Amino acid sequence: MTDARDTIEYPEAVVGELERELVDAARRGPRLLAGGSPGHSRGPRLWGRSPLLAAALVILAFGAVALAAKGLFLSGTPVTLPRGVSLQPRSGLGVPLPGSSAAIALRASDPAGGPPWGARFVATTRGYGCLQFGRVVRGQLGVIGQDGTFADDGRFHELPLDYLQGPFPCGPLDARGHAFAGVFMNGTPASGQVVEEACTAREGLTHTSQLPVCPRADQRLVTAGMAGPLARSITYAGPGGQLHTLATVGPQGAYLIVERAPAHLGLEAGEYQLGGPGMGTIRRITYRNGQICNTGQELGRTARACPPVGEQPVLQPGLSAAGVASPVSVVLARRPVRLRYKSEMLPVFVISFRARVPVTSGAFGYFVMVTCRPTTELGPILADVRRGQIVTKVVPQNGCRGAAQVQVLYEREGGGHEPMFSLNRAGLIVGTRTVIVH
Repeated sequence: MTDARDTIEYPEAVVGELERELVDAARRGPRLLAGGSPGHSRGPRLWGRSPLLAAALVILAFGAVALAAKGLFLSGTPVTLPRGVSLQPRSGLGVPLPGSSAAIALRASDPAGGPPWGARFVATTRGYGCLQFGRVVRGQLGVIGQDGTFADDGRFHELPLDYLQGPFPCGPLDARGHAFAGVFMNGTPASGQVVEEACTAREGLTHTSQLPVCPRADQRLVTAGMAGPLARSITYAGPGGQLHTLATVGPQGAYLIVERAPAHLGLEAGEYQLGGPGMGTIRRITYRNGQICNTGQELGRTARACPPVGEQPVLQPGLSAAGVASPVSVVLARRPVRLRYKSEMLPVFVISFRARVPVTSGAFGYFVMVTCRPTTELGPILADVRRGQIVTKVVPQNGCRGAAQVQVLYEREGGGHEPMFSLNRAGLIVGTRTVIVH
């Protein structure tokens, strides 16, 4: 999907040397071009000594826009983890496994030109496989200082391998190391920054987020995922409804599609959906064994995701309902709950139980479900658990009144990304409890 005209790759050493000479030139000031001591013109000798500096000054004459158009971005500080987020090898998604591939396996052109988008697969210590994506400059994955990101410095900021927070598609690895997941993001900034954006695509959020609205021309529709080892091709609908087909890449059956954000797609600008492969505008996935998954269409977008075709489940023999059963405790309380932009003291369910079966990866885990009509709240336990450990999960009440049924389950994919879970639970029941909320 890439166009060779979109970007020009420059050796890292050349760009670094050019940047250093530009900085040195700025520090030395006007004397660099005006000459040194009286009677001596140093300009010609400087140009002769430093071809790199001469080229840089010529480039500067055409402005920073010309630099960006040619794909020649100076390097800025790397992207860092969001505030308050720390790397924990045994909770959440974990951290990248040593030796995880940092190769950028996927490329996709940006609809406005410039550096392409790219994606790479990362395996983690908690048994997850994630598809990390952003813009690509000099063979590195990262974000561009625009759309309010990095104060619009116009530089390229590398994305570390361990930066997995946010709406990247992640799924538990099966017995053969394959993950199945997808994401559909409408209104993603063209900077490539998908976490802690500096601008919002939704004008209605500006009064609460205090973020400016991203320029309409800089809003992207990003669809990415992993359809599995048997996936052969993805068919998706373009902005005008026309269908396009592209081949999946690598053993994960990965895909990456970047388009201009449409005005109407059945998903508000600035929102995203995580789930199985085939999200967004994907209409069909074709597999090497002859299977075809037709996703259907609803309000211009995918009606349902595709199943994990070719998955080899991680088996846990000898597990039974009696083996996981444990009493469940529920306390009604008020606790600080982190909302999108701040924390508030809210009424919550504090749910506790003793784990009789350990959790050592994201392939299995505990899950809490609270049903209080008309809503159901879902709460995965996003961490490894020791045998005999007291596990506590806090779930917001969200206006619940009357009888609330609390259920704790042990099941496959119990520790994954919360949006990946559905209401159709099929795990082993650890315990249930009914409480009355006044």
